[in-house]
Amino acid sequence: MNYNYKTNITSERLLIAATILKGIVIFFCFQHVIDYESSSPRIISGYGWDQLVSSMYQGKYEMVTQSGLSDIYDLKSYSYRPPIYPIFLFVATCLSNYSAVFIVFLQSIITSLVAYFGYKIVILSTSREKPAVICLWTLFVFPMNFLKSGTTDEAPLMLVFLLASLYIFDKYMRNQDRLSLLFLSGALLGLSTLTRFTTLPIALGISLLILSRAINSRYKKILLFIFAYLLVLSPWVFRNYLIYNELVFTSGSGRILLFTQSEEFIESFPYESPDSIERRYLRSFHKSHEYLSELDSISLDKEFKRFAISEAINFPQKYCRAFISKLKPFVPYRYFSLQDRLVKDIMYVSGYSLSLLFFFGSILKHPHFEFEKMTLLIALVGMIIPGLVHFMLSRHLYPPIILMIIFSCIGYSNAYKGSLNGSKL
Repeated sequence: MNYNYKTNITSERLLIAATILKGIVIFFCFQHVIDYESSSPRIISGYGWDQLVSSMYQGKYEMVTQSGLSDIYDLKSYSYRPPIYPIFLFVATCLSNYSAVFIVFLQSIITSLVAYFGYKIVILSTSREKPAVICLWTLFVFPMNFLKSGTTDEAPLMLVFLLASLYIFDKYMRNQDRLSLLFLSGALLGLSTLTRFTTLPIALGISLLILSRAINSRYKKILLFIFAYLLVLSPWVFRNYLIYNELVFTSGSGRILLFTQSEEFIESFPYESPDSIERRYLRSFHKSHEYLSELDSISLDKEFKRFAISEAINFPQKYCRAFISKLKPFVPYRYFSLQDRLVKDIMYVSGYSLSLLFFFGSILKHPHFEFEKMTLLIALVGMIIPGLVHFMLSRHLYPPIILMIIFSCIGYSNAYKGSLNGSKL
């Protein structure tokens, strides 16, 4: 017991030292958080974070979801991005006066926490230090995680909340009398959803797992988990209700559902930027639906969703072809969308390919599914489902890859432990 405690402390101290070193390296070599070239420093433009942070300084929370179409549509949204990461950026820039050093080190801590919670999950599942340490440092140096320290991206923070939720949930499943753990797990999962909406399906999956595994008062336990989850989401939904005068969780995605069923998308994705495909398709679509320009943003989103559902029902074969196009980025042979950067392609493909090989290999080596592996699989599937409804590019595969690495470390460790037990017999 003392040995495990000492090795845990050693790993944690090494992680702290490595995080400081990582922050220094990232700041001097890969800082893409603050733009100092304009008249005053600001968040680097991309994915709407700069718009949201700027609007928050004006007491608002809004962004244009597709600036390339703003001349024909009202695409201003007050709920397109969930609030946790913009609040993080807003507070960080306020406290530091837009200091890149400060924000890079905060981001470095977050990416290190991704590795740390992977380590804790493996320790909990295997009771072995070696595979947990391998998982820790694999996640730490993994390029898609390491380099997130120098960019504006909500995925690492979402993963911290998600992995913390899974870790707490796995602890609860080992002692189902501690309902406080179940409540905390639901709350943390709610925070992950308010960081990135793609974790929504995971709550349903975890609820079904409770239903299948909990022995006593299973329905009460599901209600407690869902209550904690919805309690965290409720301020966001209430805030949106005050703005839209109706229950809205997010808005602005209707046009994505529509253009991802088009012939333009089927022919061009994933080789061309989805933004370019969307702009080309919707400008053509607008010629026969000019009345859409007169609609406000929420009504426009509803119309796009209505057209998207109609397309899927009336042209199921085209929908299937579009779905097949969405699967192409899952094949590890290029980084999408194409950037013609050979080093980036090699780094991404090698990391992704190895993750896939170890993931499927671990399933073959140890096909038994403990609590931890079940929750990781639920999270993995839950993260992929929204991407298949809309689309996924290579950068969106970062969370699934992290989950596969943790899963693999548990699988190979348990397979090794099983072989040792077998040899003793």
